[in-house]
Amino acid sequence: MKPNEKFSKENGKKAPSILPQKKKNLKKAVIIVSIVLATLVLLCGVLYFVNETLKNGRISGENTEPDTNAKNYVNFYTPDYEINIFEDEEYLKKNRNIYYEVPTATGSAKIVLDEYEENELDAGQRFFTEYFGIVTGGEYEKYHKLFTDEYIKDPSGFEKHPADRKFTMQRIYDINVKELAKTPPDDKSYTYNGKPAVFGVYEVGYKIMKNDGEFRTDVESDMVIPVIFETVTAGYGSEDEKTLIKNIYRYQDIAVKAE
Repeated sequence: MKPNEKFSKENGKKAPSILPQKKKNLKKAVIIVSIVLATLVLLCGVLYFVNETLKNGRISGENTEPDTNAKNYVNFYTPDYEINIFEDEEYLKKNRNIYYEVPTATGSAKIVLDEYEENELDAGQRFFTEYFGIVTGGEYEKYHKLFTDEYIKDPSGFEKHPADRKFTMQRIYDINVKELAKTPPDDKSYTYNGKPAVFGVYEVGYKIMKNDGEFRTDVESDMVIPVIFETVTAGYGSEDEKTLIKNIYRYQDIAVKAE
């Protein structure tokens, strides 16, 4: 005699069904566990996507280069490749001159590069006039060509992918370039790729109004973190003169390497 039959005969009524109820409870538990697991998988997928997106330097816009500086998107403006910053009245009120500090026998003197003709400037001064014109104009195709082949292939500074980058027009202002050292133009013992060249080292500081992080991810709007430029000029003073960035880095990068 089965247990349920015995219970029914002794009590004169039909025994309750125990096994189907257990099956129902088990089925509910399986469903709940499945939902929890599916939610966890979905959450992990979302977190992975966000992590990869941040790592690649892209939340929106067209910039696809890796972001090596861990850009904090909360503090940056949304990139706009269609904007003309020279229609921004607020930006036009900023001091957009390029101040260049020249070493002298008694210390240094500042000049405003914008007040001089191109033929009145030396190679380094001409280069920074060109450089800031390119960056302000968002001309990233021209920017790609401002670096030596060695730096593009094996960068040692903070600009990791200069030949692949895209950036919008940049509202740069309060520009200061300080000439730290430069080899004599008439000293032919300094060469690059087997030809006479002039080498320069400069400290460069500037601010970016409404920084969208497309060009500098390591500073927020209206902040200054100076960078060091090492340049090389081949064909100094000739029609074939070309100044390129040999290296570019920040003071804190030097400190980290020193440690």
